[in-house]
Amino acid sequence: MNRYIVYFSVILFCLFASAQNKTSILLSSTGHTGKIRDLGFIYGTNELVSVSEDKSLRWWNIEEMSLKEKRYLPDIIERSGSNYAIAINENLNLVAVGSAYNTLKEYAPVTIINNSNKSITKTLNVHQNNIVAIAFHPTDPLLISGDESGKLVLWDVSDVLSPTEINAINLSDKINEISFHPSQNIIAVATDSKLIEIIEYDPTNKKLKSNKPISGHYLGVNRVSFSSNGKYLISGGQDGYVIIFSQEGKVLKKISGLGHEITSLAITDDSEMAIAMTKVSGMGRSYTLPEGIPIAEFNGHSNTVYDAVFLKDENNNYLVASAGGLENEILIWNPINGTLSGKIGNGSAAVHNLEFVDNKLLINQTSNRQQYQYSFDLTDLVITPNPDNVISKNNKEDIKQLTPYLLKKGSINVKNDKDIDGRILSYYSTADEGILVGSDFTLSHYDKNGEYVGSLIGHTGGVRSITSNKKYWITGGEDEVIHFWLKEKYEDGPFASLYIKDDNEWVLWSADGYFASAGQGADHFGWLKPSSDDFQAFFNGSQFFSILFRPEEVQLSLEQGISVENILKAQGDRIFSINNIQRPAVALLEHPFSIDENNRSFYLISNGEVYQSDVAKITLPVKAIDGGSGIKEVAVYQNQKLIKSHQISSDERTLNLEYEASLLPGINKFSVIAINFQGIESRPDQLSVNYTGSAIATGDLHVFNIGVNNYKNSSYNLNYAEPDAKAFLEKIQAQSGNIFENVYAYSMYNEEVTKANVIAKFQEVIAKAKPQDLFIFYYAGHGTVDLESEFNDYYLVPYDVTQLYGNNEMLKEQAISAQELKNMLAEVSAQKQLILLDACHSGGAVELFAMRASPQEKAIVQLARSSGTVLLSASGTQQFATEFDELGHGVFTYALLQGLDGDADGGNKDGKITVNELKAYVEDHIPELSKKYGGSAQFPTGFSTGQDFPISVKQN
Repeated sequence: MNRYIVYFSVILFCLFASAQNKTSILLSSTGHTGKIRDLGFIYGTNELVSVSEDKSLRWWNIEEMSLKEKRYLPDIIERSGSNYAIAINENLNLVAVGSAYNTLKEYAPVTIINNSNKSITKTLNVHQNNIVAIAFHPTDPLLISGDESGKLVLWDVSDVLSPTEINAINLSDKINEISFHPSQNIIAVATDSKLIEIIEYDPTNKKLKSNKPISGHYLGVNRVSFSSNGKYLISGGQDGYVIIFSQEGKVLKKISGLGHEITSLAITDDSEMAIAMTKVSGMGRSYTLPEGIPIAEFNGHSNTVYDAVFLKDENNNYLVASAGGLENEILIWNPINGTLSGKIGNGSAAVHNLEFVDNKLLINQTSNRQQYQYSFDLTDLVITPNPDNVISKNNKEDIKQLTPYLLKKGSINVKNDKDIDGRILSYYSTADEGILVGSDFTLSHYDKNGEYVGSLIGHTGGVRSITSNKKYWITGGEDEVIHFWLKEKYEDGPFASLYIKDDNEWVLWSADGYFASAGQGADHFGWLKPSSDDFQAFFNGSQFFSILFRPEEVQLSLEQGISVENILKAQGDRIFSINNIQRPAVALLEHPFSIDENNRSFYLISNGEVYQSDVAKITLPVKAIDGGSGIKEVAVYQNQKLIKSHQISSDERTLNLEYEASLLPGINKFSVIAINFQGIESRPDQLSVNYTGSAIATGDLHVFNIGVNNYKNSSYNLNYAEPDAKAFLEKIQAQSGNIFENVYAYSMYNEEVTKANVIAKFQEVIAKAKPQDLFIFYYAGHGTVDLESEFNDYYLVPYDVTQLYGNNEMLKEQAISAQELKNMLAEVSAQKQLILLDACHSGGAVELFAMRASPQEKAIVQLARSSGTVLLSASGTQQFATEFDELGHGVFTYALLQGLDGDADGGNKDGKITVNELKAYVEDHIPELSKKYGGSAQFPTGFSTGQDFPISVKQN
């Protein structure tokens, strides 16, 4: 069968399969993960809008360099949904998006969006090819769209709810860009021919017609733009020239010297300055108009710049936003001096190189192929930065790349189609003497005779790296994702996928939606639930954390090549289908707000996003609405720390609640979520309050430390839990006095440690701690999981618990559950909290642990995440914290003490140890210590939210 027939058959199959499945998984990081094809700036606001091949449409706040809104258009399936062009009409407050051809709908959509409420007003459906150019008239209610086939359509958008087609015309070449003249009824069209087509339009007679074209380029024209005063027309060509024409089409200036074809142009709204940017080199240059005199050069992008626009800052000075490079990022720079002002949306980077050595995946996300940034251990799901001692396996010596589109292996040739595949970016010799070929648009498998076998469909950007192990082909690309493909079932799509933002933030997800992650990694992927007439509903991975965060099962799945669902079925666990989700509940912070002094109200500052208050206590009204599966809990956070967890006992569909909050000086960021009975979280509703009242005195430190060496059931006894707890308290007291006004200790050991005593001691802390304080909870002893409960509840085990497993009534009555601990942490007012759990000891429990899958890591991470604390725990997946006689401590506390002594002081070596420095030190050194003294590396579990803060000062 012809290779292209096979290829498109596979695509069509995936398209219809995807439509049937209803919900699809995709990466959705802070930044774009595909080529950013077009930008638009809304003058008079701080909003920059971008569209990308990653299928998303995003609004950015250029003052804060942050993401404001993210949307996905309807019916995005597999290859459709890429967005190529954007236009903005400020008078009508409209955004128009031109997208790829939709196989199911059988048209390429022009989507009209109301920018005020970010809703779709209309979808226009006359194009039969990818729409790559779109423009609004600067003053009249007109829109024009052009596609790759050369079709040009003029629209009347005076009725924003029902735009109408005025006329269409077919040109002979692909359209690349369109520009309206501001005062004459003409349109300039850049095409793949050497000509700029000039199209006349007559709104009265509703006709488009070709006029005399403008010549000047000797290759295709990529960009064209009229100046806002109508005096100049500027074009950029595939020949590398920028040409400044008069409005009559006379060449005023022909500019060379950028070295590559021009891929983006922009003109200031005063018509006095222009910029041009290039393919491959990614450089840009600003010029005066109409003289074409160079002003400044910019070299910030690593590769092609797909679009650039002028912005205005708060002082009315011009800046440039340019999008491109292999990082798919937006750079903000100064066109007068060429300096970089900032980056928007830079999430991760393209995966340039992969290699598999000793069950570790070596990963390089820089263009320097001589080094690897990360090693990802598939056994322990641990990322190590800057791995050493790499032994390279060269599997490409027998393949030669002769041209950007041609490979040779022995006597066979593999040739790419320029339009279907694009350039060859990577290749790999397979065990059966075949070849995998990664390209701009495809990833293809060829046999030893050079015959096409099949396509691996899953990447949304060029595939730049390929490696393998016994079970998988592993690929990475410009979409920043690493895919694992089962060799015998690669037609089914990726078996698992990995995204790394940095070594502290990553997510690994399976094809059935279960995942393992570190840091805020779960925020970077999620599910689209289709809609036929509005933006698709996007559910973030974090919303399903309590259900789908299954690190042990994900690791086992990757190791064995068995789906997580089948592993869970074999274990008798509940299966959760993302396709059957109930709509999450909704929680909203209501307006207006009340203050406890004189019943004064908040008032808004100018940007409408931050409230002001000069009193320290406020009341937050919250409305919670049932989405179909009840409301189990409402949680309120201040600066990411849980301040109230409200367990709901009623079955009301709508609840109105109030919470009191004490403000800290400066900005206080509040958020609220509702959790339904499936364990699904709502998207957080957020607001910020700026407290302008009197400053609060320096904070205090509260340390509650517990150590249980001797248990009532002596088979559970430990050697170093009590000494570890005492040593930690002594160290933190000695080294924290210079940071805190007072240090308060709350301690208990051995038989003192009962549930009642722990709760009573917590009440002492709750009564004394203030919002500006730091609270540290240190626990050394046993921890356990009730595997009989629905959500595998986690418990800290006091002295008098005599049975770790098989007696859930005893655990409920005498142990301290994670939910109870979370509620007590919420009541502690201290905004900065650190939880240290040396609670995965072996002792007499080792046989019981060994007989069961260990869900402790999930429970511990969920505790940290839901409480908004920084948490460190002794051991990770299916491991046990170990006590070594040579160290005189458990390895966890030994590493803590070394770090607090000063070894964790990183960065600028300022003598202060912060929680993030301590976390990084412990995570790096526990594997080394446990391997040195015990023979095998152990990996701690860590999770942090919110700001970094100091806890210790190095003693000289």
